[in-house]
Amino acid sequence: MQLAASLKGPALEILGHLPEAQCRNFEKLTEALNQRFGVEHQEEAFRAQFRTRSRRPQEPLAELAQDIEKLAYLAYPLAPAEFRGILIRDQFIDALDDIELKISVRQTRPSALKDALGCALELEMDAMELLHEVMAQPAESAAELQLYDSDLEEWLGGQTAGSEGALHLLSGDSIARDAPFRVQHPDRLLRLTVGGMTWSRLPVDEHLRQWKEAASLQGLRLGVAVLWLSGNDVYSRRRGAADLPSDGHWEALHRTVERCTATLADVADRVVLLGPLPRFVHDAGRPWERTAAYHLERHISHWLREMARPDISQVELGRRLTHRVKKRHVVNSAKEFNRDGLHLTEPQLPTGRDQRPSDGASGERQPAG
Repeated sequence: MQLAASLKGPALEILGHLPEAQCRNFEKLTEALNQRFGVEHQEEAFRAQFRTRSRRPQEPLAELAQDIEKLAYLAYPLAPAEFRGILIRDQFIDALDDIELKISVRQTRPSALKDALGCALELEMDAMELLHEVMAQPAESAAELQLYDSDLEEWLGGQTAGSEGALHLLSGDSIARDAPFRVQHPDRLLRLTVGGMTWSRLPVDEHLRQWKEAASLQGLRLGVAVLWLSGNDVYSRRRGAADLPSDGHWEALHRTVERCTATLADVADRVVLLGPLPRFVHDAGRPWERTAAYHLERHISHWLREMARPDISQVELGRRLTHRVKKRHVVNSAKEFNRDGLHLTEPQLPTGRDQRPSDGASGERQPAG
Protein backbone atom coordinates (compact mmCIF):
# COMPACT_ATOMS: atom_id res chain seq x y z
CA MET A 1 0.00 0.00 0.00
CA GLN A 2 2.91 2.40 0.65
CA LEU A 3 4.11 1.96 -2.95
CA ALA A 4 0.64 2.65 -4.35
CA ALA A 5 0.25 5.72 -2.16
CA SER A 6 3.58 7.18 -3.30
CA LEU A 7 2.81 7.02 -7.03
CA LYS A 8 2.33 10.28 -8.97
CA GLY A 9 1.58 11.42 -12.51
CA PRO A 10 1.60 8.71 -15.22
CA ALA A 11 2.58 6.07 -12.67
CA LEU A 12 -0.55 6.86 -10.65
CA GLU A 13 -2.72 6.44 -13.76
CA ILE A 14 -1.66 2.79 -13.94
CA LEU A 15 -3.60 2.08 -10.74
CA GLY A 16 -6.83 2.94 -12.53
CA HIS A 17 -6.26 0.12 -15.01
CA LEU A 18 -5.44 -2.57 -12.43
CA PRO A 19 -7.82 -4.71 -10.38
CA GLU A 20 -7.95 -3.66 -6.72
CA ALA A 21 -6.32 -6.93 -5.67
CA GLN A 22 -3.24 -6.23 -7.86
CA CYS A 23 -2.97 -2.70 -6.48
CA ARG A 24 -2.57 -4.22 -3.01
CA ASN A 25 -0.03 -6.82 -4.22
CA PHE A 26 3.54 -5.46 -4.24
CA GLU A 27 4.85 -7.97 -6.81
CA LYS A 28 1.93 -7.46 -9.22
CA LEU A 29 2.15 -3.68 -8.93
CA THR A 30 5.92 -3.73 -9.48
CA GLU A 31 5.47 -5.94 -12.55
CA ALA A 32 2.90 -3.54 -14.02
CA LEU A 33 5.19 -0.56 -13.45
CA ASN A 34 8.13 -2.35 -15.06
CA GLN A 35 6.05 -3.20 -18.11
CA ARG A 36 5.12 0.46 -18.51
CA PHE A 37 8.33 2.22 -17.53
CA GLY A 38 11.09 -0.38 -17.41
CA VAL A 39 13.91 -0.09 -19.93
CA GLU A 40 13.63 -3.81 -20.58
CA HIS A 41 10.26 -3.30 -22.27
CA GLN A 42 11.24 -0.15 -24.14
CA GLU A 43 14.33 -1.44 -25.91
CA GLU A 44 12.59 -1.54 -29.29
CA ALA A 45 11.53 2.09 -28.95
CA PHE A 46 15.06 3.09 -27.95
CA ARG A 47 16.46 1.16 -30.92
CA ALA A 48 14.22 3.11 -33.27
CA GLN A 49 15.41 6.37 -31.72
CA PHE A 50 19.01 5.22 -31.97
CA ARG A 51 18.77 4.23 -35.64
CA THR A 52 17.05 7.48 -36.66
CA ARG A 53 19.09 9.90 -34.55
CA SER A 54 20.60 12.68 -36.65
CA ARG A 55 22.34 15.93 -35.89
CA ARG A 56 20.00 18.81 -35.16
CA PRO A 57 20.63 22.31 -36.55
CA GLN A 58 23.51 23.97 -34.68
CA GLU A 59 23.85 20.95 -32.34
CA PRO A 60 27.38 20.62 -30.92
CA LEU A 61 29.11 17.43 -32.04
CA ALA A 62 29.95 16.49 -28.45
CA GLU A 63 26.26 16.59 -27.46
CA LEU A 64 25.34 14.46 -30.47
CA ALA A 65 27.95 11.86 -29.52
CA GLN A 66 26.83 11.83 -25.88
CA ASP A 67 23.17 11.33 -26.79
CA ILE A 68 23.93 8.55 -29.27
CA GLU A 69 26.03 6.76 -26.66
CA LYS A 70 23.21 7.07 -24.11
CA LEU A 71 20.63 5.71 -26.57
CA ALA A 72 22.91 2.79 -27.42
CA TYR A 73 23.08 1.68 -23.78
CA LEU A 74 19.28 1.91 -23.52
CA ALA A 75 18.67 0.15 -26.84
CA TYR A 76 21.27 -2.60 -26.45
CA PRO A 77 21.82 -3.06 -22.70
CA LEU A 78 22.99 -6.68 -23.00
CA ALA A 79 25.14 -6.29 -26.12
CA PRO A 80 28.89 -6.97 -25.79
CA ALA A 81 30.83 -3.76 -25.21
CA GLU A 82 32.87 -4.13 -28.41
CA PHE A 83 29.78 -4.65 -30.57
CA ARG A 84 27.95 -1.74 -28.94
CA GLY A 85 30.99 0.48 -29.51
CA ILE A 86 30.90 -0.29 -33.23
CA LEU A 87 27.19 0.56 -33.38
CA ILE A 88 27.81 3.86 -31.58
CA ARG A 89 30.69 4.82 -33.87
CA ASP A 90 28.77 4.03 -37.06
CA GLN A 91 25.58 5.78 -35.93
CA PHE A 92 27.52 8.92 -34.97
CA ILE A 93 29.00 9.12 -38.47
CA ASP A 94 25.62 8.45 -40.09
CA ALA A 95 24.06 11.18 -37.93
CA LEU A 96 26.35 13.91 -39.27
CA ASP A 97 24.32 16.42 -41.27
CA ASP A 98 27.01 17.37 -43.80
CA ILE A 99 27.68 14.76 -46.49
CA GLU A 100 31.26 15.93 -47.09
CA LEU A 101 32.06 15.88 -43.36
CA LYS A 102 30.48 12.43 -43.08
CA ILE A 103 32.56 11.03 -45.93
CA SER A 104 35.76 12.65 -44.67
CA VAL A 105 35.31 11.20 -41.16
CA ARG A 106 34.52 7.75 -42.54
CA GLN A 107 37.63 7.80 -44.74
CA THR A 108 39.84 8.18 -41.65
CA ARG A 109 38.54 4.77 -40.51
CA PRO A 110 38.04 5.64 -36.84
CA SER A 111 38.13 2.65 -34.52
CA ALA A 112 35.80 4.08 -31.87
CA LEU A 113 33.41 6.94 -31.12
CA LYS A 114 36.13 9.08 -29.54
CA ASP A 115 38.20 8.86 -32.74
CA ALA A 116 35.24 9.73 -34.97
CA LEU A 117 34.25 12.62 -32.70
CA GLY A 118 37.79 13.96 -32.54
CA CYS A 119 38.14 13.82 -36.31
CA ALA A 120 34.77 15.53 -36.89
CA LEU A 121 35.61 18.29 -34.41
CA GLU A 122 38.98 18.86 -36.05
CA LEU A 123 37.56 18.95 -39.57
CA GLU A 124 34.72 21.27 -38.64
CA MET A 125 37.08 23.62 -36.80
CA ASP A 126 39.63 23.57 -39.63
CA ALA A 127 36.94 24.36 -42.18
CA MET A 128 35.67 27.37 -40.24
CA GLU A 129 39.15 28.67 -39.42
CA LEU A 130 40.32 28.31 -43.00
CA LEU A 131 37.24 30.01 -44.38
CA HIS A 132 37.64 32.87 -41.91
CA GLU A 133 41.36 33.23 -42.68
CA VAL A 134 40.81 33.24 -46.42
CA MET A 135 38.07 35.82 -46.23
CA ALA A 136 40.21 38.06 -44.03
CA GLN A 137 42.92 38.32 -46.69
CA PRO A 138 43.14 41.50 -48.75
CA ALA A 139 42.02 40.97 -52.33
CA GLU A 140 42.30 43.67 -54.98
CA SER A 141 39.62 42.20 -57.20
CA ALA A 142 37.10 41.13 -54.56
CA ALA A 143 36.33 43.31 -51.57
CA GLU A 144 33.34 41.02 -51.07
CA LEU A 145 35.71 38.55 -49.40
CA GLN A 146 35.19 40.67 -46.30
CA LEU A 147 31.75 39.04 -46.04
CA TYR A 148 33.30 36.40 -43.79
CA ASP A 149 35.58 38.73 -41.87
CA SER A 150 34.88 39.61 -38.25
CA ASP A 151 35.03 43.24 -39.42
CA LEU A 152 32.05 42.75 -41.72
CA GLU A 153 30.19 45.53 -39.93
CA GLU A 154 32.77 48.08 -41.09
CA TRP A 155 32.77 46.71 -44.64
CA LEU A 156 29.01 46.54 -44.94
CA GLY A 157 28.64 49.94 -43.32
CA GLY A 158 30.75 51.37 -46.11
CA GLN A 159 28.49 49.79 -48.71
CA THR A 160 25.32 51.31 -47.28
CA ALA A 161 26.62 54.53 -45.71
CA GLY A 162 23.94 57.15 -45.28
CA SER A 163 21.05 54.74 -45.79
CA GLU A 164 18.25 53.98 -43.40
CA GLY A 165 19.25 50.30 -43.31
CA ALA A 166 19.12 47.51 -45.84
CA LEU A 167 17.97 43.92 -45.99
CA HIS A 168 20.60 41.81 -47.73
CA LEU A 169 19.80 38.49 -49.39
CA LEU A 170 21.82 35.27 -49.07
CA SER A 171 20.60 32.55 -51.40
CA GLY A 172 22.26 29.19 -52.02
CA ASP A 173 22.89 25.65 -50.82
CA SER A 174 23.99 24.07 -47.52
CA ILE A 175 27.42 25.74 -47.68
CA ALA A 176 25.70 29.13 -47.77
CA ARG A 177 23.26 28.01 -45.09
CA ASP A 178 26.03 27.19 -42.61
CA ALA A 179 28.31 30.13 -43.49
CA PRO A 180 28.90 32.64 -40.64
CA PHE A 181 27.57 35.73 -42.40
CA ARG A 182 26.86 38.66 -40.10
CA VAL A 183 25.52 42.17 -40.71
CA GLN A 184 25.65 45.44 -38.80
CA HIS A 185 22.57 46.96 -37.22
CA PRO A 186 20.27 48.31 -38.62
CA ASP A 187 21.05 46.14 -41.66
CA ARG A 188 19.63 42.63 -41.66
CA LEU A 189 20.24 39.43 -43.60
CA LEU A 190 17.57 37.23 -45.14
CA ARG A 191 18.76 33.64 -45.64
CA LEU A 192 16.93 31.64 -48.29
CA THR A 193 19.08 28.51 -48.53
CA VAL A 194 18.32 24.85 -49.19
CA GLY A 195 20.73 21.93 -49.06
CA GLY A 196 21.55 20.57 -52.51
CA MET A 197 20.34 23.70 -54.31
CA THR A 198 21.52 24.15 -57.90
CA TRP A 199 21.36 26.98 -60.42
CA SER A 200 18.80 25.04 -62.43
CA ARG A 201 16.48 24.72 -59.41
CA LEU A 202 17.06 28.16 -57.87
CA PRO A 203 13.60 29.77 -57.40
CA VAL A 204 14.87 33.29 -58.03
CA ASP A 205 11.43 34.81 -58.63
CA GLU A 206 10.10 33.38 -55.37
CA HIS A 207 13.21 34.50 -53.49
CA LEU A 208 12.84 37.99 -54.94
CA ARG A 209 9.20 38.10 -53.85
CA GLN A 210 10.08 37.01 -50.31
CA TRP A 211 12.98 39.48 -50.19
CA LYS A 212 10.77 42.42 -51.21
CA GLU A 213 8.03 41.38 -48.81
CA ALA A 214 10.44 40.99 -45.87
CA ALA A 215 12.11 44.33 -46.62
CA SER A 216 8.74 46.08 -46.75
CA LEU A 217 7.58 44.56 -43.47
CA GLN A 218 10.83 45.53 -41.73
CA GLY A 219 10.98 49.02 -43.23
CA LEU A 220 14.31 48.33 -44.96
CA ARG A 221 15.50 48.86 -48.51
CA LEU A 222 16.90 46.06 -50.67
CA GLY A 223 20.66 45.73 -50.25
CA VAL A 224 23.21 43.29 -51.68
CA ALA A 225 22.15 39.91 -53.12
CA VAL A 226 24.72 37.17 -52.44
CA LEU A 227 24.38 33.91 -54.37
CA TRP A 228 26.47 30.96 -53.23
CA LEU A 229 25.85 27.76 -55.16
CA SER A 230 28.96 25.75 -54.36
CA GLY A 231 28.84 23.34 -57.30
CA ASN A 232 25.93 20.92 -57.14
CA ASP A 233 25.27 21.57 -60.85
CA VAL A 234 28.51 19.77 -61.76
CA TYR A 235 28.98 17.45 -58.76
CA SER A 236 26.79 14.61 -57.62
CA ARG A 237 27.20 11.27 -55.91
CA ARG A 238 27.25 9.53 -59.28
CA ARG A 239 29.01 12.07 -61.45
CA GLY A 240 32.78 12.13 -61.09
CA ALA A 241 34.76 15.33 -61.43
CA ALA A 242 35.99 14.36 -64.92
CA ASP A 243 32.49 13.56 -66.19
CA LEU A 244 31.55 17.14 -67.08
CA PRO A 245 28.10 18.17 -68.31
CA SER A 246 27.27 18.17 -72.01
CA ASP A 247 27.29 21.27 -74.22
CA GLY A 248 23.52 21.38 -73.98
CA HIS A 249 23.72 21.45 -70.20
CA TRP A 250 26.20 24.35 -70.29
CA GLU A 251 23.94 26.30 -72.64
CA ALA A 252 20.94 25.82 -70.36
CA LEU A 253 23.04 26.76 -67.34
CA HIS A 254 24.24 29.88 -69.17
CA ARG A 255 20.66 31.06 -69.68
CA THR A 256 19.77 30.30 -66.07
CA VAL A 257 22.74 32.15 -64.55
CA GLU A 258 22.12 35.15 -66.79
CA ARG A 259 18.42 35.33 -65.94
CA CYS A 260 18.86 34.81 -62.18
CA THR A 261 21.62 37.39 -61.78
CA ALA A 262 19.93 39.97 -64.02
CA THR A 263 16.61 39.55 -62.19
CA LEU A 264 18.25 40.32 -58.85
CA ALA A 265 20.56 43.03 -60.18
CA ASP A 266 17.58 45.00 -61.48
CA VAL A 267 16.47 45.67 -57.88
CA ALA A 268 19.55 45.05 -55.68
CA ASP A 269 22.45 47.38 -54.89
CA ARG A 270 24.55 44.73 -56.59
CA VAL A 271 24.80 40.96 -56.98
CA VAL A 272 27.77 38.96 -55.69
CA LEU A 273 28.34 35.36 -56.79
CA LEU A 274 30.57 33.31 -54.50
CA GLY A 275 32.29 30.79 -56.75
CA PRO A 276 32.03 26.99 -56.67
CA LEU A 277 34.31 24.87 -54.49
CA PRO A 278 36.13 21.61 -55.29
CA ARG A 279 34.91 18.45 -53.56
CA PHE A 280 37.15 16.12 -51.60
CA VAL A 281 35.24 13.04 -52.74
CA HIS A 282 35.94 13.67 -56.43
CA ASP A 283 38.97 15.97 -56.50
CA ALA A 284 41.49 14.65 -53.96
CA GLY A 285 44.93 15.11 -55.48
CA ARG A 286 43.71 16.79 -58.65
CA PRO A 287 45.19 20.00 -59.99
CA TRP A 288 42.74 22.88 -59.77
CA GLU A 289 42.42 23.07 -63.56
CA ARG A 290 41.17 19.46 -63.63
CA THR A 291 38.29 19.94 -61.20
CA ALA A 292 34.66 20.37 -62.16
CA ALA A 293 34.57 23.46 -59.92
CA TYR A 294 37.22 25.08 -62.13
CA HIS A 295 35.17 24.51 -65.28
CA LEU A 296 32.00 25.88 -63.67
CA GLU A 297 33.82 28.92 -62.27
CA ARG A 298 35.44 29.59 -65.66
CA HIS A 299 32.16 29.37 -67.56
CA ILE A 300 30.40 31.69 -65.11
CA SER A 301 33.24 34.23 -65.33
CA HIS A 302 32.95 34.16 -69.12
CA TRP A 303 29.18 34.63 -69.01
CA LEU A 304 29.45 37.57 -66.61
CA ARG A 305 32.00 39.26 -68.87
CA GLU A 306 29.53 38.91 -71.73
CA MET A 307 26.79 40.53 -69.64
CA ALA A 308 29.11 43.49 -68.94
CA ARG A 309 27.18 44.60 -65.87
CA PRO A 310 29.34 46.28 -63.20
CA ASP A 311 26.68 45.52 -60.59
CA ILE A 312 27.22 41.75 -60.97
CA SER A 313 30.52 40.17 -59.89
CA GLN A 314 31.94 36.78 -58.96
CA VAL A 315 34.38 36.03 -56.15
CA GLU A 316 36.49 33.12 -57.37
CA LEU A 317 36.60 31.21 -54.09
CA GLY A 318 37.64 27.88 -55.56
CA ARG A 319 40.66 29.44 -57.25
CA ARG A 320 41.64 31.38 -54.13
CA LEU A 321 41.25 28.41 -51.83
CA THR A 322 43.62 26.42 -54.03
CA HIS A 323 46.08 29.28 -54.28
CA ARG A 324 49.15 27.43 -53.03
CA VAL A 325 50.85 26.43 -56.25
CA LYS A 326 54.01 24.74 -57.50
CA LYS A 327 54.91 25.84 -61.02
CA ARG A 328 51.45 27.39 -61.47
CA HIS A 329 49.90 24.09 -60.50
CA VAL A 330 47.87 23.17 -57.44
CA VAL A 331 49.84 20.78 -55.24
CA ASN A 332 48.95 17.43 -56.74
CA SER A 333 49.04 15.35 -53.60
CA ALA A 334 46.25 13.95 -51.48
CA LYS A 335 48.47 14.66 -48.47
CA GLU A 336 48.02 18.38 -49.14
CA PHE A 337 44.30 17.98 -49.73
CA ASN A 338 42.40 19.12 -46.64
CA ARG A 339 40.08 16.58 -45.11
CA ASP A 340 37.40 19.17 -44.42
CA GLY A 341 35.68 18.25 -47.66
CA LEU A 342 35.85 21.76 -49.08
CA HIS A 343 39.39 22.75 -49.91
CA LEU A 344 42.35 21.36 -51.78
CA THR A 345 45.14 22.99 -49.80
CA GLU A 346 46.60 23.53 -46.37
CA PRO A 347 44.79 26.10 -44.17
CA GLN A 348 46.95 28.97 -45.41
CA LEU A 349 46.57 31.55 -48.10
CA PRO A 350 49.46 33.82 -49.07
CA THR A 351 48.64 37.48 -49.42
CA GLY A 352 49.15 39.38 -52.62
CA ARG A 353 48.03 39.10 -56.17
CA ASP A 354 46.66 35.85 -57.61
CA GLN A 355 49.04 33.75 -59.68
CA ARG A 356 46.13 32.99 -61.92
CA PRO A 357 47.01 30.54 -64.69
CA SER A 358 46.04 31.68 -68.14
CA ASP A 359 43.07 30.03 -69.81
CA GLY A 360 45.45 28.37 -72.22
CA ALA A 361 47.68 26.94 -69.48
CA SER A 362 45.32 24.11 -68.74
CA GLY A 363 44.96 23.05 -72.34
CA GLU A 364 41.17 22.99 -71.90
CA ARG A 365 38.62 24.14 -74.46
CA GLN A 366 37.38 27.72 -74.00
CA PRO A 367 33.75 28.30 -73.13
CA ALA A 368 31.69 28.95 -76.23
CA GLY A 369 31.19 32.61 -76.80
